[in-house]
Formats: sequence, C-alpha cells, structure tokens
Amino acid sequence: MIKPRFSGLAAFSAVTAMLALPIFSAQAADLSGIVSGTQKETASMPLSGDRVAKRMRFKLTVVTDDAENPFNLASQECMATYVFSKDGAPLGGHGYCDGINAAGDIWWIRVELGSDGMVTWTHLGGTGELGNYDAGGTTTTLAQFEDGKMIARFEGTMTKK
Repeated sequence: MIKPRFSGLAAFSAVTAMLALPIFSAQAADLSGIVSGTQKETASMPLSGDRVAKRMRFKLTVVTDDAENPFNLASQECMATYVFSKDGAPLGGHGYCDGINAAGDIWWIRVELGSDGMVTWTHLGGTGELGNYDAGGTTTTLAQFEDGKMIARFEGTMTKK
C-alpha cells in the first residue's frame, strides 16, 4: 500500500536529488532524476512539546534523466535526524549523504527537511570530477511503502567552480 505523499520519513530523498547534476559547463546546468531505495528508522526519541526525533538511514540508487550524467546509476547512503509533531507532521531536521558513482568518485551532500516536507540538499564536495562544483536543489517524495521502500524526484542545478 502506498502511504500519503509525505509520511515524514522519506523526506531525506531530497538529498539524493543532487546526484543527477550535469558537469559539462561552467554555467548552471539543470538536473533531474529519480532516487529509489529503502528507508529505515533506527531510533525514535520523544522531545519536549509533544515532538519526536527520528533517526533515519537511507540506502538509495540514483537514476538521472540524462544517462550520460556522471551521477547516473550511483549508490548513495544517508543518515538524518528529523523532528515530527505528535501527529507525524514534519517540523524540520538535518542529515548528510555520501554517494559513489560508477567511476569510483565520491561526493557528500547535506540535507534539510522543511516543515512542508520538502528536502533541500547542498553539495559539499567530492573527489575526482565530483569535487569542483557548487550544486543544490530539492527532493520531493513520490511514494513510500509499508516495507520501507521509497521513490523520490529531485531537481537542482550544478555549476563548475
């Protein structure tokens, strides 16, 4: 069964959106694609004010719209702590991801969950061809399943430094 558009846990996906960045030009390039994989709540902690913090782990595959993109068919893992209201509405949170592309280069991104359920991501750096770019964007959860699988769409831009 598909859960509502945002149940509070898949927001991390936005982070992954960054991975589909074309790096062929010094001008900002549009990027888009899909991330899919699993999400798992590793801990839940009650907070003051009837809020709850949930530590989440994501294991994802990145598929870009442009098959020639260096981030296409990459593996990404994320850890994040998100805060939710007692009824499950997202209130915010932060985390980090790393990804490894098919050429063996790594990148790091930071993610932030907004109260609207949108995840914003920012490229922090990387190795090889992935190390010299400014990049960022957003990720929107498309589907979450009861078995922990999820699918998200990412959009963003990348500019060579």
